[in-house]
Amino acid sequence: TKESKCAGGGCKPTVGCLIFADSFECSANPTFAVVVPPPSGNNPPRKVMWHVDQTPVIGALAGMGCALNYNDGTDYCDSIGQSGGNNCQFPLGTATSPLLDFTATGGLSPQLTMDTYYDVDNSSANDTPRIRVIEEGTNTELKNVLLPKQNGDLKVLKKGYVLAMPEAQGKKVRIQFSLNFGGDSSTGNSGAGWFVDNVSVQAVTGLVELCGNGLDDNFNGLTDCADAACKSLNLCVEVCNDAKDNDADGATDCTDTDCSTSLACVKPLYRWGFDICTNDGWSYTPSPGGNISWAVDATPDIGPLPYGACTLNFNNGKNYCTGANCQGNSSASGRATLNQPFDLPAGKKITLSASVYLAVEDANSANGAAYDNTWLEISSNGFACAQAANCPSQNNPYTAVISYQLPRDQPKTWVLRQVDVSSMAGKTATLRVRFDSGDPQYNDFPGPFLDEIKIHAL
Repeated sequence: TKESKCAGGGCKPTVGCLIFADSFECSANPTFAVVVPPPSGNNPPRKVMWHVDQTPVIGALAGMGCALNYNDGTDYCDSIGQSGGNNCQFPLGTATSPLLDFTATGGLSPQLTMDTYYDVDNSSANDTPRIRVIEEGTNTELKNVLLPKQNGDLKVLKKGYVLAMPEAQGKKVRIQFSLNFGGDSSTGNSGAGWFVDNVSVQAVTGLVELCGNGLDDNFNGLTDCADAACKSLNLCVEVCNDAKDNDADGATDCTDTDCSTSLACVKPLYRWGFDICTNDGWSYTPSPGGNISWAVDATPDIGPLPYGACTLNFNNGKNYCTGANCQGNSSASGRATLNQPFDLPAGKKITLSASVYLAVEDANSANGAAYDNTWLEISSNGFACAQAANCPSQNNPYTAVISYQLPRDQPKTWVLRQVDVSSMAGKTATLRVRFDSGDPQYNDFPGPFLDEIKIHAL
C-alpha cells in the first residue's frame, strides 16, 4: 500500500499512527487520572496536586491556554503544620495517562511528544520531573526518565520535547508524571511547579531498530544485529561455538575476530576429547552400589552429541539409581581420574574448561541444590591430605586442590564451563571429575556428561 514499503525482508509501515493526544483545553474533561495522597502525619489536606488550569500565570506560557500542571495555584509547597512556613510535605501525587495500546502497531516505534516547563528546586536530584512508562497488567516499570535540571533547563518552555519509548513496543502501557523526591525535598518548593501541554503519543516510523524481529525497522538497509544500534546487545554478541553468525558480520564462530581470544578458538595446552569412545587414560572409582560408574561411551541416549561419538559420563547406562525403584540404601558417587599428571607452565593464566550436560535432579526443587552435584577438580599433590587416614574428611581436607562445582542453571543443555586455576601454574597437576548424589532417592536421571575437557595457558 502507499503507507508501506518492502524493507529488510518484510513489509514495513511508512506512516505513523496516533495513539493518544490531549491539548488540555480548559473546558475539556480530564484524560489523565490524578492521585492525591493523604497528608503526612497530622498536617492539613494537600492542596498541591495535578490539575488542568492556567494558574499560576507564567509569562513563558502566555497564549497557550490551560495546561496539566502540578502546584497549588502558586507554588508546590504543602505546608507542614497549620501556620505555614518553609517546611513542606513531600511533593507526592501522580498524573497517569489513559491506556496506550501498542500491540497492533507492527514495526512502528512508540514515542511521546509534549511541551513542558518546570520551575522546581535545583539544589539536587530531588523534585526532578519524572516520566515513567508502566506496563498494564503487570505494573512493570519499563522506563523511568528524569528530565534534565541544569540552570538552562529551568523556567524554560521546551516545545516538542520527544521521549522515545522502544520499551513499550508490542505492549499496553500507561505514562505517569510525578516529581522525584528524596530526603530534603520537604524544604524550598517555592517554584511554580511542573507544566505539561500538547501531549501526543504516536507509533512512528524509522526511529529505532527493533533487534531480533528480522526486519529493517529504521530503513538504513541493515537488519537486526547487522545494525550498529543492536551491536551492544547480548542478542548480537558472537557466540564462539554454536555454528551461527550471531553478530551478522559474515563470520561464524572462530572465523570471527571477536572470538580470537575465546577458549573455544584458542589452541589448548591439553585436550581430552572422547571422539573414539576409549577411556583416553582415565581410571574410575565406581559407586558403592548399583553397578554405577564413570565411563566413556554413548549411553544413555541424550540426543545428538556436539563433538564426537561418546562422552565421559556417570550412570549405569540408564540412570544412577542404587536400588529397585530408585529407592536404594546408599547414595551414588564416583570419580574419574586422569592417570597421567601433567605440567603447567609458570607465569601464565591457566584456565580449565569443559563442555557439560547435566541431566540430574532439579536444583530448584525442595533441597535439590544439595544433591546430585558434579565437581571438576585439579590438584598439585595428587589429591593428598595432611594425613593419609580418612582423606578427605571434615578435619582432614585436601591441601592443594581447586574444586569447581558445576553450575546447574541450564539443565539438559550443553554449556561451556570454565574456571581459573592459575594458582596451579608452575606445578605438576592431576585432573579428575567427581559426582555425588547425596542421597539414594530421586536418582532416575541420565546423570552428568562431559566432553572437550581442556587446559589453556595464556
